[in-house]
Amino acid sequence: MMTISSRQRVAVKGQIFGMRNDSCSCDPCDCDPCTCGDSLVPNIPSWRVSGYALHSGTFSGQDLSGQVILALAQPEHESSWDGWSEVILVRDDASSEQVHALLTLFETDLRGLPAEITAPLPIRRPVYRAVLDYRATGTDVHVQVTFSAEAVHLLREGTTRNNGRSWTYDGPMVLRGMFRTPSQ
Repeated sequence: MMTISSRQRVAVKGQIFGMRNDSCSCDPCDCDPCTCGDSLVPNIPSWRVSGYALHSGTFSGQDLSGQVILALAQPEHESSWDGWSEVILVRDDASSEQVHALLTLFETDLRGLPAEITAPLPIRRPVYRAVLDYRATGTDVHVQVTFSAEAVHLLREGTTRNNGRSWTYDGPMVLRGMFRTPSQ
């Protein structure tokens, strides 16, 4: 649930999307937790993404049309499921004002950590501008993103030491639904 100050005008709409890297029968998988298949034990993914793609809208006079914000969660070490980190990514063409608006609107509700990982979110997650492309045709969603030291720009430090491992993805995501906030 979004909480907005009564002095701020909000009217945005778009899509909520996500995915987890699992080897279950779903293709793509967005189960949270994932208990697909014969196993009674949840499958722990090697990463998980949750995000918002804005088709149109404004926040305090900032046009947010076409902007995307997502949370990428992954274990700190590739071969371990202990010690997860989470970063927030925004499109590399987002202005500082648009980034502030996206964080104000969505940061509280944006969570990439899989349900199987019970660690609390850090007080403040690092935020990066990244090469990030979101395309949707009907219910088909395709995301292309690169998160690496060479391809991102740190906008805000987090409260944890680990800012995530390099990650590249180019493929489908699950459309979780549509959202629309009323104009206030």
